[in-house]
Amino acid sequence: MKKTLVAIALAVTTVSGSAMAWTASGTGGNLEIGGNIQVNPYDTPWEVEVGASVMDMSASINKGNKIVAIPVTKAIPVLGIRTTATTAFTGATGLNPQIDYGNAVDLASFNAGKGQLSLPLMNAADPTVEIGKMKATIVAAAGISHLQGGVAGSGSLFAANANEAFYGGLGQSESAIVDSTQAALTLAQSISPDYVAKFDWQGASSENKTSTGDFGSTDTTFSGFYGAGLQSGTSIILELTKPAETDTVNWKASLPITVSYQ
Repeated sequence: MKKTLVAIALAVTTVSGSAMAWTASGTGGNLEIGGNIQVNPYDTPWEVEVGASVMDMSASINKGNKIVAIPVTKAIPVLGIRTTATTAFTGATGLNPQIDYGNAVDLASFNAGKGQLSLPLMNAADPTVEIGKMKATIVAAAGISHLQGGVAGSGSLFAANANEAFYGGLGQSESAIVDSTQAALTLAQSISPDYVAKFDWQGASSENKTSTGDFGSTDTTFSGFYGAGLQSGTSIILELTKPAETDTVNWKASLPITVSYQ
């Protein structure tokens, strides 16, 4: 066994020194050190669901008209963010979800959880051709529960500044959102029950309280949720650039969604 170990050690020494050379009257050179760094996926307590494509939003319009309203008969999920587990997680830095809708959602327009969504209306046969605008009312709500030192609390969240939880996807003041945790849960649930299925109240009540969210306290356990979408019973408004002339107008609108963490 000892002989085997010695042989291996000699082999490694030989390979390591194979690139070295003594140079008479040498003047120096470069020493290069390198390798590979394995990057592991960023681990957070959150999971994200982007709404599935909905391609059956059809209606009729009289020739020569430019505006048509298409009823939303079933809620259209846009974005859900929830915890991966049904139990609370311990706070840490880098756990505040940040949402970017690519300027399609007017955050300043939010009132009681409802805001304005506007997207370019494109020709479905040729997505490079814009034929108008799509407008709709989007609802968004987020809730938080927290437990510190045996004291539990909860709240409906707004996000006024970057790095606050769910910034970019919520109203930016108390008046812009619903005013209790239960109201936020109910609003998100109206889009998809799955959005709130893993929320852990941690013994907190449904407080009539709004606040900004931060999941960074290491001495606190948290749970939370975010949900956004188009509610059933509302309408999608299509505003064509030119009056309808052909028998059928095939349209398509795309909403870019990015979620990151701070």
